[in-house]
Amino acid sequence: MSEPASKPVDLRPVFTEIATRLAGFMARIAGYAEDALEPEEDPARRPSHMMLGAKNTLILQVRRMEYTLRCFILWLAAELLQRAKDEPGFADGLTLTPRVSRPAHPDDPPPNTWMIEQDQALRDALSDRVR
Repeated sequence: MSEPASKPVDLRPVFTEIATRLAGFMARIAGYAEDALEPEEDPARRPSHMMLGAKNTLILQVRRMEYTLRCFILWLAAELLQRAKDEPGFADGLTLTPRVSRPAHPDDPPPNTWMIEQDQALRDALSDRVR
């Protein structure tokens, strides 16, 4: 016996709820960061120092936000895959045409290898992994 074809579920309410929750997270993180900055004597100067405890709390909140955002992206991908599996023509509208790379022109400047190396060194330094 075959299963009846499931009709497509409207994901807009769920999407809107999660997007609203993420926007609230971002607003709370921004508010906390603004409140945790130490005041400056000169009111025209923007404060730039934060106490260590507040900084660690802020980092924790940002990591939680990143985790929630990654989960949201994975959920969206799973929903798109399921819908593409259930609806025959759905995936056709999601694919992009492949980008054709142009051949190198003799007048093109050479790539800045030092800039690429500095960028990679900066990424390595900012990552939490030990090299």
